[in-house]
Amino acid sequence: MTNLDTLREIVEHALEVYSEEKYSAKRMYGVETEVLTGVMQDNTKITNYFRRYQLNAMEDLIGQGYWLAYNEEHGCMMLSRDPIFYKYWNHDWDSVTNGAD
Repeated sequence: MTNLDTLREIVEHALEVYSEEKYSAKRMYGVETEVLTGVMQDNTKITNYFRRYQLNAMEDLIGQGYWLAYNEEHGCMMLSRDPIFYKYWNHDWDSVTNGAD
């Protein structure tokens, strides 16, 4: 198993390249969550942007319960357990039986 610092560096670089290629921005707001969701759901529209070693690093981070989140205070990406939303991913937020009137 690769150490967390190495995994963080690999994933952070992969996110920057993805953001630059897809949005022409070094860091697009919310790109971390977009990629996390895409990797967890095996969405090929997202995973095809990455090389196998990058996906392996992402899967290792997720497996250890970590992901990257942008820290506004420090102005950089940091490891965090907060973005792991396992219990919410299968919830259909758009489908409300009795929505607001």
